[in-house]
Amino acid sequence: MVKLISTIRGKKDKNDELLQEFVASKNWKQALNHCEKRLKKGEATERLLLNKASILLHTGDKSKENEGITELRKLLDRRPPITDGEVLIAVEEVCNGLPALGYNVSDRADTMWERAAKERPKDESILQLWFATKFGQRNFKAAQKAAMTHSAKFKDRRRPFYCAIMTLHLASTASDVSQAERNLFASLAHRLLTDAVGLARNHKDGLGTGDASLSTPQANGGKGASDKSRAIQGPDDLQLLVEVYQHQRRYQEAISILNDPDIGISSKLGQSSWELIRERIKLYELSESWEEVWQSCYDLLLRAGPDGNKSTEHVHFIDAGMFGNDWVVWTAMIRASTKIQTEENSNRTKALISSYLENGRKSRNSRLAMIEFFISDPASLKEDTTGLLSALLAYYYDYSASPMCFQDLRSAQLLPLSKRREFLVQVARYAGAIQYQENDTESARASYIYSEINSLKQDYTLIVSVEASYADKALFEHFISNCLRLFKLALPIGASLPASERRPGDDAAILAAMGCVHLYNMGEKRALLRSAVILEVLLSNSSHNYDALLLIIRIYFCLGAVSEGIGHYLKLDIKHIQYLTNSWVLFTRISTIHPHAVQSATPGSDKALSPAALLSSAMIWSERNDAFAEAGVAKFMNYDSVVNLLKHLDYAEISGMGPMIKYQFMAEMQRISRLGHSKPEPKIKFPQDPPDFTIGDVRDRSSFPNYEALGEPSFEDYIQSGPMPDRAWLINQLLVVELTQAMAGVYSIPSHNVKDLDSEGMTREERSAAKWTRHLARILSMSVEARGPDRETFCQAIKNPGNTIPWLQTSENLAKDPTYLAQKFSFDLAAPNWHYFHVVYTFMEQCSLTWSCLRTISLINRVNNYFPDQKYIDDQATGFGAIGKEVHHQFHIGASRLRTTLRKPAALTAWKAAVLDPVEGRDDPVGVELRKLVDDESIDIMGTTMLGSWLEGLDGVLRTEALDLGAKIK
Repeated sequence: MVKLISTIRGKKDKNDELLQEFVASKNWKQALNHCEKRLKKGEATERLLLNKASILLHTGDKSKENEGITELRKLLDRRPPITDGEVLIAVEEVCNGLPALGYNVSDRADTMWERAAKERPKDESILQLWFATKFGQRNFKAAQKAAMTHSAKFKDRRRPFYCAIMTLHLASTASDVSQAERNLFASLAHRLLTDAVGLARNHKDGLGTGDASLSTPQANGGKGASDKSRAIQGPDDLQLLVEVYQHQRRYQEAISILNDPDIGISSKLGQSSWELIRERIKLYELSESWEEVWQSCYDLLLRAGPDGNKSTEHVHFIDAGMFGNDWVVWTAMIRASTKIQTEENSNRTKALISSYLENGRKSRNSRLAMIEFFISDPASLKEDTTGLLSALLAYYYDYSASPMCFQDLRSAQLLPLSKRREFLVQVARYAGAIQYQENDTESARASYIYSEINSLKQDYTLIVSVEASYADKALFEHFISNCLRLFKLALPIGASLPASERRPGDDAAILAAMGCVHLYNMGEKRALLRSAVILEVLLSNSSHNYDALLLIIRIYFCLGAVSEGIGHYLKLDIKHIQYLTNSWVLFTRISTIHPHAVQSATPGSDKALSPAALLSSAMIWSERNDAFAEAGVAKFMNYDSVVNLLKHLDYAEISGMGPMIKYQFMAEMQRISRLGHSKPEPKIKFPQDPPDFTIGDVRDRSSFPNYEALGEPSFEDYIQSGPMPDRAWLINQLLVVELTQAMAGVYSIPSHNVKDLDSEGMTREERSAAKWTRHLARILSMSVEARGPDRETFCQAIKNPGNTIPWLQTSENLAKDPTYLAQKFSFDLAAPNWHYFHVVYTFMEQCSLTWSCLRTISLINRVNNYFPDQKYIDDQATGFGAIGKEVHHQFHIGASRLRTTLRKPAALTAWKAAVLDPVEGRDDPVGVELRKLVDDESIDIMGTTMLGSWLEGLDGVLRTEALDLGAKIK
C-alpha cells in the first residue's frame, strides 16, 4: 500500500486529496501525470518527490520501479540534505519496504540521518528523532550511533549519555553484528560506565540527595546541567552497570562498585536496594566466590530469622530485614555450602535452617530449604536418605492442605524405592487420620480433602506415571476409583461457591481422568470416553476450572468430537498473552481435523464456533499486542530509567508470537480456505530465509496440568493429535501455500525450498504429503524452464501420479469398511477420532493440489510449447482428475456409512455400555464409581452430545467438495 505524505507540512490541500484518490484506485498513470504537472509548475519539494518515488515503486512495472529507485536515490543524495523530520521518517519507511521488492538502498539510507544532523548541528530534535526511529526498529547499531552523536554534541545532557550506554550494550549482544563490532561496542559501553562511576565518586556529596534537578526526565535534558548529571545517581543506574558488566563477565569489578561505601549498595545512591543485594549474590556466584556467597546469604537469613540477630562477620553486611527470608537467598546459601564442602560450614548451614524450624516461626521457605539441603549433595544422598525422608514428611505434615504441596514435594522421586514406599505410607496415614466431624467448619473439611488429594497426587507421580508402561491395569483402576470416591465425597464442600470458583475436590476428578488416559494408552480404548465423562461431571459443578477445560479440549480432539472441544475452548475466554500459553490446545492441526465451522452452535450464543474465525482472532491479537508492546517501548523512552526500558524490551520479545507461530497460524488458515470452509485468506508472502524459524515454537505449555514424574513425558504428550509441529513441518506447509499461490499467478514458481525436509514433528500422512508436494514443485519448476524440460525425465515425473501415492487404496478401504480408520471403543461402537479426519482431509487436499498442478503445467505448455506432446500432458492431468474425484467420492461413501451407523438408537446404547458396563469376566471398580457419580439423565445427555459431535465432524467431510477435480482443461 502506498503511503503518501502531505506536501504542505501539517495539512493536506486539494492536490494531495486528488493524488490520494488516484492512488486508492490504483490509477498509477493518472497519479504520475498529476505529480509531473505539479513538478513542471515548479513544486519540486522533497515531499512531492518522495510521493512520486513511492508511486513508481508500487506500479508493478519493472521499469517504473527502477525509475522510482533512481528518484529515491536522488532524494537520499540531495544537497542540502533532507532535514524535515516528517520527511526523514517517511523516507525511512519507504526504504524499509524495498527489500520485499528486491531492492536495497541501505548504503545511502544509513547516512541520511547523519547528514541531516550535520546540516543542523544545533537542532536536538533531529538527533532525538534519529535515535527513536532506529531504536524502534531494534536497529541498535544505528541507534547507538545516534545516541553517541547526541551525547557528543550536547555534553550537558544526561539522557543521551545513558541511552548510548544502553544501545552500545544491546548492539554488543545483537546477532546481526559482527564479532569485531560487538567487542568494540562492549568496550565503549564499559568506558562510558567507568566515566559515570568516576563522576559519581567525584560528586558523591551532591548525589543521592533527592535533588529533582538530577532525577526528573525534563530537568535531566534541560540546559545548564553540570557534568555530574552523567554520574551514577541511583539504584537504576547501578542496575544498568550490573547488567552490562555481567554480560561482559566483569564480575569482580561490578562487585567492588556495589561494595563501595560511597557509591555502592549501602550508599545514598544504592539506597540498600533489595534488587541490588540479590544482584550482588548472583555476581558472587558467577565469580565462584563461594565463601562470599555463603556469608552474605547467611547474614541476611540470620537477620531475618526468629532471633533477629545482626551479624558483623561480613564486612559488607546490609540489613535487609524480613526481605532476607527470600528463596533466592536460601538456595544460593545451600549451593555455596555444597561448593565449600566443609563439615563446619555444612553444620552451620543446617543449624541456621533448624533455627527457623525450632523457634515457632516456621516458613515454607525454611521447610523447603531443609529439603534442598539434603538433596544438594548427590554423593551423600546415595549413602543416606533418612534426612531427606524426614524433611519431606515434615513439610507434608505442615502444608498437606496447601495448593503448593505437590510441587514442593517433587523431590520425593529422589528417594530409593524402599524409602519412597515408606514416604507414601506415612503420607497416606497422616491424610487418613485427618477426620472431620459433621459440625466442623467447611474450611476444616476442605483441609481434609486437600490433604487426601495431595496424598493421591504423590501416589500418581511415584506409582501411576512411573509404572504406566508395565503395571497391572488393576493398579490403575484402584487408583481411579479412589479418586472418584474422594471427588464424590467432596462435592457438598464448596457447593455455595460461584461456578467460577474451583472446588476443593476438583483435583481428585482430574487425577481420575488422567488415570483413565493412562489406561487408554495401555489399550483400554473406552477409558478415554470415561475420562471425558469424569471431566464433564467436574465442569458441571466448577464450570471455569481451567485445568479441566484444557484437559477436556485435548481429550475431545483425540476422540474426534472436535466441535465439543471448540465449545469448551470458548469457555477458556482466551485473551491477551494466553494466545501464546494456551491456544495450542485448539489450533494444532485444526485445519486437517476440523476445518469447517460448527453447525450446532449453542442456542443464544453470539460467539463464533469457526476455527477460521478463532485463528483470525489470534492473529488480530498478535498485531495489537505488537503495537501495544511498541507503544510501551516508546513510553519508557520518555523516562530516565533505561533499566526499565531494557526490561520492557525483554517483555516485548517474549510476549509476541514470533515468526514461527504467526506463519503456523497463517498456514492453518490458508488450508481451511483451500478446503472451501472459509473465505479466501490474504496471500502469504513466503519468507525468503527459512532459518527465520530456527527459534522454534516458543509457546509456553507449562500451564497444562501435569503430575507425571520428572524425566517422564509430560501429561499433554499422552493426548496429542500427532507430534508437536516443528520448523520442518512449517516449511513444508508453507511450500504448499507458495505452490498454490504460484499456480494462481501470485508469486514465482518455488524452487529454493524444494528439498527433502523430514522431521519428528510430522505425522506419517504429513510426511507422505510433504514428499509428494516437493515432487509437484519440482515438476512445475521443470515445466517453466527456459529451454524446456527434459522429455524423458518430465514424462516419468507426471506419469500415472495416482498410482504412486496411497490415497486411492486408503479411500477404497474406507468405502468398503467405514470403520477402517475409526477408533473402536467396543465391539458395538466405532467412531471417527482425530486421526480419521486427519487422514481424510490431508489426502483430499493433496488430490486437489495435484490436479491443480497438472492442469497448470498443461496451460503453461499451451503458451510456451516447451513439450511437443500437448495431448500427453492433457491426458495425464485428466486421468488424475478422475482419480482424485473418485478418492473424494470414496471418502464420502465411508463417512456417510459411518454417519448412518452413529445415527441409529443402538449407537447411544453402545456408548453408554462402553462407559458404564464392565467387560465380561472382569471386575470394574471404575464403572461402579461412575454409576454412583452420574445419573441416567446426565449420562444420556453426555452420550447424545458426543454422538452429535461425531456426526457433525462427518458432516464436515461430506461438505468438503472435490472442487473442480476432473474439469475439462481449456
